[in-house]
Amino acid sequence: MVRSSRATGRQRPGPARTGLTVLAGLALALCGLGVSVRPASAAGDDLRATLPGGMADQTVIAASGASLLVSSTGGRIPDKLSTDNGDTFVPFTPAVPRNATITHVAHGKVVWATIGAGTTLYTYDFANADPVKTVVTGWVEATDAHTAVLRSDAGGVSTRSARNLATGEVHQLQFTQPPAGAATTGTRVDIDDGSMALAATTTTDARGQASDGYLDIVPITGEAPTSPPAVVPGLVAAVLRGDQVVYATAATDSFSICFRDAAHWATPECKPFTVDGVPYPLEATAALAAGPDWVLVTPRWGAGSQANVVVGGTTTPASPVPVVPPDADRSKVFAVGDSARPLASVWKGPSGYIGQVQPGGAVSRLFTHPTTPVDVTALRLTADRLTGLDDRTGDQAAGYQVWGRSLSDAAIGAEKLFGPQAVDIGASASRTIVDDGNRLQLFDGGQPAGSLTPPRFGANVASLSGPYFYGRTIAYDQVMRVDGRTLRKGQVRALFGSRALMLTNQSLNRYEVADVTSTASTRVDVPAVFQPATFDAIGLWGDYVLGFNTLGAAKTPTTVVLNYRTHQSWRHAGYPIELGDGFVVMQLPAAAGDPHTDDVLGVWNVVTDAVTRMPDRDWNAVSSDGGHRLAYSTGSQLVVRDIPGAARSAPRVLGVIAQPGLNLITGSAVWTLSIDASKALGPGTLTIRGSAGVVHTAPLPATATGSVHNLRWDGRNGANLVLPGTYRWTISQGAVDGSGNLVAVDGASPVTGTIEVVRTPLGTVSGSVPKLRDTTPVVGQELTAAEGAWSPTTGLAFTYNWYRKGTFAPIGTGRTYVVTPADLGHQLRVAVTGSVQYWASTTRASAYSSRVAKGRLGTVTPTIDNTRPRVGAVLTANPGTWSPAGVKFAYQWYRVSSKGKSTKLKGQNRATLVVGRSLTGDKVRVRVSGSAPGYNGTSVYSGRTARVARA
Repeated sequence: MVRSSRATGRQRPGPARTGLTVLAGLALALCGLGVSVRPASAAGDDLRATLPGGMADQTVIAASGASLLVSSTGGRIPDKLSTDNGDTFVPFTPAVPRNATITHVAHGKVVWATIGAGTTLYTYDFANADPVKTVVTGWVEATDAHTAVLRSDAGGVSTRSARNLATGEVHQLQFTQPPAGAATTGTRVDIDDGSMALAATTTTDARGQASDGYLDIVPITGEAPTSPPAVVPGLVAAVLRGDQVVYATAATDSFSICFRDAAHWATPECKPFTVDGVPYPLEATAALAAGPDWVLVTPRWGAGSQANVVVGGTTTPASPVPVVPPDADRSKVFAVGDSARPLASVWKGPSGYIGQVQPGGAVSRLFTHPTTPVDVTALRLTADRLTGLDDRTGDQAAGYQVWGRSLSDAAIGAEKLFGPQAVDIGASASRTIVDDGNRLQLFDGGQPAGSLTPPRFGANVASLSGPYFYGRTIAYDQVMRVDGRTLRKGQVRALFGSRALMLTNQSLNRYEVADVTSTASTRVDVPAVFQPATFDAIGLWGDYVLGFNTLGAAKTPTTVVLNYRTHQSWRHAGYPIELGDGFVVMQLPAAAGDPHTDDVLGVWNVVTDAVTRMPDRDWNAVSSDGGHRLAYSTGSQLVVRDIPGAARSAPRVLGVIAQPGLNLITGSAVWTLSIDASKALGPGTLTIRGSAGVVHTAPLPATATGSVHNLRWDGRNGANLVLPGTYRWTISQGAVDGSGNLVAVDGASPVTGTIEVVRTPLGTVSGSVPKLRDTTPVVGQELTAAEGAWSPTTGLAFTYNWYRKGTFAPIGTGRTYVVTPADLGHQLRVAVTGSVQYWASTTRASAYSSRVAKGRLGTVTPTIDNTRPRVGAVLTANPGTWSPAGVKFAYQWYRVSSKGKSTKLKGQNRATLVVGRSLTGDKVRVRVSGSAPGYNGTSVYSGRTARVARA
């Protein structure tokens, strides 16, 4: 179970990172992986399942008229031929070298070229069986079925000549050099089975915009041209169609397509057109292709933007028409010769077709891509399932199809799709990671378990081993855990659970095996015979390191296994793929006398040195479970087989995720534990011990995945909570295959750990200093406390205590406080206590106020009970209700003369007044004076009565 950055299979490019996401079907598919259905066919000890069909991404290599050469595998060399636009196909059998490149397709012929000591041209006529081979000496710049244009730069000047392929005659072409100083961006030479050769030169100005271009057309027989080169403003592309030049130009806000015949050189026919989305046509480029009565124009601009425009006509261009994109996930319009119409490759979901672009711009179907077995690009084998990627989406630049199959000793289960596309996958024990290009989607036992943001430079999810994998930063690799925790960092080469194989000294090429959960590490000693300076360590399983080097005078590819603890070593010729429990999956050279020359997939038993070769020669993706089984794909099947002689050592713990402690303060806290092991486990027991003995035991179920997750303990010994202290947990669980009891990742230690049980507050409440809303209090005033910001806010409650400066006994509680006379002359403050359940409370006190001043009495205007008095009447003053309660009142009565002058009535200082004769004709009023402790005294006058009448 090597978890390294190397591809597990034949050397091939890995999937590219994309922005696509795995859709909602993922969780449903994963949930079904535990069910084994539809047994696979058996061949000996093998389990086999047929791969599903996918659409082959065919490529049209060349097209002329109704004839098509097609590669059914997407390669450069065709393997089938159609002469009826794809209605029927026959095998294409002419021998064309695999390194040949097509240089010309027109008028029913195809020209291939290979470059060696000279250029070899292969001219194929759709009407004939075999291509005509011609060897040309020199730099071949352009070809058609009859002529090759050769270029020479002798003396720093480019000259060109035309060679007749049938006769060998060579004629110097009379091209005119572009004007000196022109900012030439390229000169393209073209011929097209006519009598003329074209040199089209494009230029740009200092701003990078298309400037004056040059079209120069000359006879291929070497005669002097009859027309001078044409200066074409804004020239961006040109091709030759027979003896007619087809070219495109750019202006400030538009393009034009033009036809210019050699016989009418001075009078081109042009049609302007615009393309939506092109901000500056003069800064765009364009590609041109011409057929018998059509032209395909492809303007390109910005960062990969382009459009397709089709133009009809033979002598005069018709109005350009945009190609209408079909309703598809992806499509590509292209031309590979003078076919009847431009072509298109269209994909909709898992199916696709080759179509034609019609004059109106629509795409019509020619023929459908055939169904072939999918190509498996990655496999991940674990104890109970097989997970993989394949190319059935047809668009590997956008991602791969993810699938899963259950696995038992008797069957490979039916395929269940995770989602449409993904970048890479990792699987270990019950865990799966799917990298969808944006997020790392996590699954545990078939259920969604959250997602993680990948590191900036990606994650190697294929390295998943237990809960650990690693990602990449610009400077180092970062070991991560599925709960998001980051651990050891450095140059990681492989993971085995919580052990990482790391390159620790690049200049000396030294390696160590490090514990990712601590700082501990052990150096890997590479014996001198394996050339340590160039030794490449790539894999890790248990105590074994997998490495590779080319050794001896013959530089023999050699696989090396080192026991980094005992310093034993083993070697075998071949390339390593995966390391497991005492074996290495390898890519081996064919055995002596084997009629096949392809490398063979094999398993090398490290202890016995025996090698078992797999019977399938078309193997591709490979994975082992690290224990005793190997899985690989062929061109049509998935194969799972037992590895003969595998060591079958005791299961090891790949990772532990456990809470370090348990806080009993709440009475409802729970300690949890999750373990991932290297193979399937039978029933077992979790035991927790304290200083006084066992406090808890729990049965563990058997697990086909090797994972035991979400074990829980509530801190109780029976019904009672345990006392704070250190407790030790231990797992006792055996392997299903009888290989022994579960041990730690080091292969020897028991599976155990500690739990620190405490009873401490969850934290301390924090708060800002409270304030008094008024810091200049007076007697009788209500003061209010402003608490400020406190944390946490959930469940937060406040209590208040008010104090005089210099005293420790509170004088009031509550958020508000009314200043009393006893506070006169004292400074006041409030202390606020914030409390949250299970948290330590915090008290913060405000600053002191200024000294308390006397208050102001609350008054009302007094009244007299009889406002129309007569001599002899008794008047009574009513002071009204003053505040505070208990105010003492004093009275003084006054005579008010007719002129308004008030005169104090001597001796009349009670609440009542007997009206005497001396007051006849005058008015009467009373003054009420109030006083109270802690308040400033004040007086208030009543209103005047009417004039006193006689009795």
